Amino acid sequence: DYYMATGDAGFIRTMWPNIKALYEFIVSRLDENGYVVQRGGDWIFVDWSKMEFGDKMLCEQILLWKAHLVMGELAALCNQEDVYTEKASVLKEMIDRDFWNEEKKAYVDTVYNDDKNHVSRQPNIFAVLYDFVDENRAKEILEHVLKNDEVAPITTPYFKLFELMAFGKLGDM
Repeated sequence: DYYMATGDAGFIRTMWPNIKALYEFIVSRLDENGYVVQRGGDWIFVDWSKMEFGDKMLCEQILLWKAHLVMGELAALCNQEDVYTEKASVLKEMIDRDFWNEEKKAYVDTVYNDDKNHVSRQPNIFAVLYDFVDENRAKEILEHVLKNDEVAPITTPYFKLFELMAFGKLGDM
């Protein structure tokens, strides 16, 4: 946020060792396929809402994908090798393969639990807000998730903001 507001690349270069160390800690905790997993003692919070929780939740995978992309951008600012953008590309393919439900025209919360078809708004909102999806898929999410009364509504003011931002981004207020 600071860099986006100021353009101060020197600050990013100063912080690069810390940024890289935090990133390396995060990726050290991924599973063998490169997914974020909930481990014993972890509590990964997304929202207080009707969602299917499990050890591999889509919300976290989209945030990891975005982290890979941002690391690529920061590496370029720091004249470092970009080994991150390819990781984002591979993760995106995996997510689309594992979490997209073509019948529902939506991403499901998790595919590693009993309910492999549960759709909630939160991961689909992240997919829109973080530019994970193209325009066509975003329109499918708008129609089949955000405007679908069968998908449980957002119940917290916290995540309602994200939902409103997604509607605004999609030009549907």
